[in-house]
Amino acid sequence: MRSSCLMARRCPGVLTGQWQNASIVMADTMANLSVRDIPKAVHEILRKSAKQHHRSLNGQMLEILTYHAERERSRQQLKRLLPELRRLRERLARKYPNAPDSVQLIREDRDTR
Repeated sequence: MRSSCLMARRCPGVLTGQWQNASIVMADTMANLSVRDIPKAVHEILRKSAKQHHRSLNGQMLEILTYHAERERSRQQLKRLLPELRRLRERLARKYPNAPDSVQLIREDRDTR
């Protein structure tokens, strides 16, 4: 873990918790990622896309990775919630066995307009 110092004073070490004579140590919150062996065609597409969006190539890659990471996080959340939603649906079906079909109700309402 790298650290950056802002002000000269005694401050705790990032990893050891020991005090050190230095500057305030702040741990970096960003990770580095290296991608090798990118096909030239892919690199060119990414470079053009970055230029089109007024970003650096690094900024464009960060945008793409962030977008896909958020989609994956959402997918994982849904995957965790689906069993709970299924149980809720089954519980409601048992509690209200004669409940009307909402699709049919909506269709009937639309047909009256």
